Amino acid sequence: MLFSANPKVDRFIIFWKAFVRQLKLLRYPHAVISVRIDNGVINDDVLAMGILYVCAYLGLVFIATISYLLANGYYQTQCS
Repeated sequence: MLFSANPKVDRFIIFWKAFVRQLKLLRYPHAVISVRIDNGVINDDVLAMGILYVCAYLGLVFIATISYLLANGYYQTQCS
């Protein structure tokens, strides 16, 4: 597996399907709903790791953007 700075598309697909699953579970709390990709069921541990990866990636992008804007004085020029 090669290292890449960009998240793989599969992780966003897992994130989206997990999100839809949670919405369905809110509507039907007693339902047994599994996430499937290519006719295979995704394990809950893999599902949780995919969600964690996407959230961590988006969090790091947010923190990097805010720190970049603060370091370059964007906040000071807009508020003056």
